[in-house]
Amino acid sequence: MKLLKDIPSQQEKKGLIILLVVFCIVQTLLFLKFGVVTQNEAAKYVSEGTLLATEGKLSHIKYFFYIPVISLVWLCKTLHISLFFAVLIQVILSGIAQFCFYKLCRSLTNYKAAFITSLFLALFFPLQSWNFHLYSDSILISLSLVYLWFFYQYDRYQLSRHLLLALGVLILITFSRPHGLLFIPPAILYLVFRKQSRKTLLVNMGICVLLTGLMFLAALVIFSGGGDMDAMKPFIEEHIICFVPTATGNSNLTLINSGSQMYDLWYYIIHNPLHFLKLTGLKILSFFNLTRPWYTPVNNYLLIALMVPLYTSFLFGLKKFIKANRSFALLVIGLLLLYPFGMTLQCDDWHSRFTMAIIGALLCISCYSVNWLIEKIKK
Repeated sequence: MKLLKDIPSQQEKKGLIILLVVFCIVQTLLFLKFGVVTQNEAAKYVSEGTLLATEGKLSHIKYFFYIPVISLVWLCKTLHISLFFAVLIQVILSGIAQFCFYKLCRSLTNYKAAFITSLFLALFFPLQSWNFHLYSDSILISLSLVYLWFFYQYDRYQLSRHLLLALGVLILITFSRPHGLLFIPPAILYLVFRKQSRKTLLVNMGICVLLTGLMFLAALVIFSGGGDMDAMKPFIEEHIICFVPTATGNSNLTLINSGSQMYDLWYYIIHNPLHFLKLTGLKILSFFNLTRPWYTPVNNYLLIALMVPLYTSFLFGLKKFIKANRSFALLVIGLLLLYPFGMTLQCDDWHSRFTMAIIGALLCISCYSVNWLIEKIKK
């Protein structure tokens, strides 16, 4: 696919150059601030990448669901080069993904709305900063943007090659980190309920059966890892933020220890619905609230300055987006509903990094509000 086609005007080309310059400046500033982060969660992937390079194996099968970032570390260790190369690849992938996002917004609206929305994304420091952490999030965030672009291409042109590209990106997302599994249900929702012929529906339903099987097999493997993959610990100890227990010890929960974490989780939900709903509500609020009590006031004010236009423009653009893209809206709205809910089955992140995977979905709807505002200013 030629990503550079359909750029007819010099004005648009200049706009793309501005976006590239802004992106590079932001990445440079973030590198100067963070460098290459190999501490905290990154230490696990550096260790696994080193083990893969020296002994040709991973310590546990669950690490296959972090394989992209582990492979980058493996490559650096094998070639005996700095881990900066891994970060550089993440930055390049991020740049490609944000160009795909620009193309998506331009196809949904027009050049000016796409430029402003993409500029907001390039300046969204809470998202961009993960490019310099050797966590698995940078790759997941980038792939989430490419995921939206390829599914939109399939929705627009209905060509099998676009569907294959979209499914290929979906598989990569699945193996980029365990939360990537949450991108499968929106894809299933879209493939089954979009407007299509009976023949196409049958083919897509077959694909959905395979995707469902992959999702459940992957979940079984992931939750067999124990440790930070303990499905019940966040509920028993009432973790809103991961590894921060809030339980007072007064909860009389009805639990079971069957040996299957997925069954134990289901049993807990059925027998403790009010406790589950309370924690779910608190986790949803935490998921969409980027501020944190342990941040400085200035930091929180800046985050509020990002959240207010993001969520406001999303709400104002939602109706126009659904009306203009009824099939594609199944995927995007499905992602915005199912991904946060799926996240509540574990816990939220200390720095809101789990939220970053859906910022692209929020912004592609927001571009309709940006377009409306531009038209109002013109008049």
